Amino acid sequence: MYLARLFFTLRIIFILLSALYYLFNRLSPFNELPSDIIIRRGNYIFYFPIVSILLLSLILSIVINLFIRK
Repeated sequence: MYLARLFFTLRIIFILLSALYYLFNRLSPFNELPSDIIIRRGNYIFYFPIVSILLLSLILSIVINLFIRK
């Protein structure tokens, strides 16, 4: 029973994180930064936002550290 609750919680967390990431990419001024990898071929687009992910990780790390160091 514990494992089922854990998987359910992880699924909800991943859904929320992906929704937040989607909104962050649509609403932020950091859309398609110069170092993001974009491959367009016909009707196929592969987008890997490496710089956006690193920038988001840096911002979240700073915010979390500010709350932890009260």
